[in-house]
Amino acid sequence: MTCLVSIINDHILPAYLFIKEMGGKYDRLLFVASSQSSERVKRIERTLGIPEGSTQQIAVSDTDLKNVSNELNKHPFTPDDRFIVHLPFDATIMSIGAFEYFSNCNYSTFYYIPPGENRIIDVCTTVGVNLDYRVNVREYFALHGLRFEYNETLTYPRSHTYELYERFTRVGYNSNYLEEMKFLDEMDERNKNYYSGVWFEEYTYHRIKKEKSLADDCIYTGVKIFRSETDTANDNEIDLVYVIDNEVYIGECKTSLSGIPGGKSGSKLLEDYLYKLAAITIDFGMNVRQLFFTLHQLKRLNLEPVRRRMKILQLEVLIGRDDFKKEQLPLSFQL
Repeated sequence: MTCLVSIINDHILPAYLFIKEMGGKYDRLLFVASSQSSERVKRIERTLGIPEGSTQQIAVSDTDLKNVSNELNKHPFTPDDRFIVHLPFDATIMSIGAFEYFSNCNYSTFYYIPPGENRIIDVCTTVGVNLDYRVNVREYFALHGLRFEYNETLTYPRSHTYELYERFTRVGYNSNYLEEMKFLDEMDERNKNYYSGVWFEEYTYHRIKKEKSLADDCIYTGVKIFRSETDTANDNEIDLVYVIDNEVYIGECKTSLSGIPGGKSGSKLLEDYLYKLAAITIDFGMNVRQLFFTLHQLKRLNLEPVRRRMKILQLEVLIGRDDFKKEQLPLSFQL
């Protein structure tokens, strides 16, 4: 019998990716985790679509190497069992103990996934192979213990939103000159939200989805995040969320940075929006790529202090009016 052994620590995305990639290559799944990681095991089970607690689990200490060995020795493995062992990239007491134990079994192979890479490395040979599995947004959020809701239906078809963008450019990026704005107060809530700025979120959604060839379940707009399945009040809202190559990206979209009468505008308003993006990633403990999209003319702003803030907040992509004129949005991040 072939057993896939997964050592669970704080970073469970690699463990989940390895399990999905090895589908069909093992007969049973075994988690080795500390008592503090029991909730992480449940998240993996829920995301895999299997009942919580249905997978065999060996609880070990994450600080006592002898305990790891003792607990594994209590398990009745047979001499014919084969083990495919996924180890966390960072060296922990659990992974060291598991490596020592399963190295003494007759048939064991060991693998890890380097941070930020979609490769599986054989620990003993250092040979790497491509990791082909890609998570969608639901899987990524579920692994982090989060629930989300989104706009299941866009306000208007893509052709309508593209046409509105073209008209917006022709009136000099001034929404006051759009015919619809004259009747904003007479519109229902749905249309009022759309013409007040949601249209730009949906336009950016269409551009990214097309240019990155994303599936429907890999990009959403109008996302509300909840900390649990039972929460009724969302903790945050995000204009755009998408995943590419097992990395999640969040985006804030603003047609203008002119602000409100008597309020902040320009670079000061932009800094506020950047802090909001940073707060989302810190609050939820996710390794997130952050982007800011606007149709404001960024070259007219003093971006030097903004760039400094971006570096501190680890926000790498700022996309403005001139970028939207290009055939492809500059969505690539610095490596």
